[in-house]
Amino acid sequence: MKQPLMTQESQVYSHSRFSLDSKQLMSLIFQPTAELLYKSKYRIKVQDGPSVDFILRGTGKDLIKRKV
Repeated sequence: MKQPLMTQESQVYSHSRFSLDSKQLMSLIFQPTAELLYKSKYRIKVQDGPSVDFILRGTGKDLIKRKV
């Protein structure tokens, strides 16, 4: 089964109120509209720090039926 790969780049600017050691909270919202297997690749770029690549995979709607 084909897995659509969606890549989106967003840029987040730092604010002077955050120190270099402070943690930043980030959330990703996945709202699929079709019963497919999805795969999304994300890259977090950190100015003067390490960058991180990660892949999230999931299914749309109720592709995998659950027993109740």
